[in-house]
Amino acid sequence: MLIQLNDDDRRKLNDAKTILEKDLKSHITNQELAQKVGTNEFKLKHGFKQLFNMTPFQFLTNVRLDKAKAMLEFTDYPIKKIAVEVGFRQSANFTKRFKKSIGCSPLKWRSMSKRKIV
Repeated sequence: MLIQLNDDDRRKLNDAKTILEKDLKSHITNQELAQKVGTNEFKLKHGFKQLFNMTPFQFLTNVRLDKAKAMLEFTDYPIKKIAVEVGFRQSANFTKRFKKSIGCSPLKWRSMSKRKIV
């Protein structure tokens, strides 16, 4: 479904995107996010998907997983700590989403991405 987005709508949707990027631990609802940026939930959900090709929830999950991949590569933090740091409440849910999105477990990602210095 295509909706009309004016410049103000695009600015609000970009503001919503920035809010999601900056606070990964936040468990903000679409309704709360829409209120924060000054739009309605319908325009947030449909406009965000139209503008960024994914829902706000999908975007937040992708940002969280990108941050987790970097943390797995560049830190030795336990999986549970990384899960919490990127905003997942349970490490099992984090592992499940990571496998579904990335194609391997967080531990396997860590072992594959660690740079070998010879």
